[in-house]
Amino acid sequence: MTQRFDAVNRLLHELVDSKTVPGCALSIRHNGSEIFSTGLGMSELSPNPRLASADTIWDLASITKILCTAHLYLIWANNGQVDLSTELCTLLEYAPSGITLEHCLSH
Repeated sequence: MTQRFDAVNRLLHELVDSKTVPGCALSIRHNGSEIFSTGLGMSELSPNPRLASADTIWDLASITKILCTAHLYLIWANNGQVDLSTELCTLLEYAPSGITLEHCLSH
């Protein structure tokens, strides 16, 4: 591991050691080559506890909505690129009327 990723590695260790997250994995690539990777803590706590590794495949389930999708939509809404009051039926042919993007993000 190169010294330039020491701060990142320390932060990841702090997150796991403080139990802020049960585990994490990070891989940084540059020009197609891996230049840093690590896996720390647990990738699963129950029913079958598993250690995390740099190669762990994570079960993200619905957490992606909270961490990624909602965040991106809020940025786009702030930049005027999307209107959260847009009804889903204007975007998806079979969606019922009265349900907005904001409803979907807050469910």
